[in-house]
Amino acid sequence: MAEIGIATESLSDYAELVTLPCYEWQHVLVLPADHPLTRKERISLEDIAHEPLITYHPSYTGRTRIDHAFAQRKLTPRIALEAIDSDVITTYVRLGLGIGIVAEVAVRDFKPVEAGGDLAIVSQPGQGTAVTLTFQLSHWDRAPLGDMPATLLAVLLGSEAFDMVYTHVVDANRFSIDSAELRGELGEVPLTHPAVQQWLADYLAEGERAIYGKAEDTGGSEAHP
Repeated sequence: MAEIGIATESLSDYAELVTLPCYEWQHVLVLPADHPLTRKERISLEDIAHEPLITYHPSYTGRTRIDHAFAQRKLTPRIALEAIDSDVITTYVRLGLGIGIVAEVAVRDFKPVEAGGDLAIVSQPGQGTAVTLTFQLSHWDRAPLGDMPATLLAVLLGSEAFDMVYTHVVDANRFSIDSAELRGELGEVPLTHPAVQQWLADYLAEGERAIYGKAEDTGGSEAHP
C-alpha cells in the first residue's frame, strides 16, 4: 500500500487525505495570429464560448477545471474537437479548426514547424482532406510527438462521422491504418467494443514501435480524414 501519492487533479473531495501543493500551472488560450480575438485587450469566457473550441478530452487532466469555469458563468462552450495531446490541439488551431485551451507548460517553448520539414493541407470537396507533415526526426527543434498510439485510438473511437487513413513513414518503414477498412472487417461490431478497443490499442502501439526499428534522420506522417 502506498503512503504518498502525486496527483494532478484536486483531491478536495477526499476528506481522509491531506494534500500539499507542490506545483501550480494555468491554462492558456491558443489562437491563430490573425484571429479577431487577438485584437481584444481582454478576452472573456463569454468571448471564448462563442468560438469553436479545441481542448483536452474529458478523461484528461485539467479538463474538469475548464468545464467548471464555464459552468460557473452558466456558459456552454462549443467543443469542436477533443484531444489528449497538447501538440494535437495546437496543430488543429494552426489548421484553422478553432481556438484552443491547453496547459501553459505545453506551449511555453512552442515553435512552428521548424524541424527541417513542412506542413501541407490539400482539401477536395467530396473526397476529404489530406494533411501531410514531414520533418527531420533528429532535428534539434523537433517537438516531441507525444503518445501517438493513444492519440490515434482516441481519434478512431470518436470518428463515427468520418473515415480516416493514417500513414506514418520513417525511412523505409511504414505503418498505416484505415478506419473504413476496419469497419468493413468488423461488420456490425463497433470500434468502441471493449475487445476491439484492446486490440486496436495493442495494434497501434506495435505498429508505431515497429517503424522506428531502423530509423535514421528523417520521418513524416500523413493523415487523410
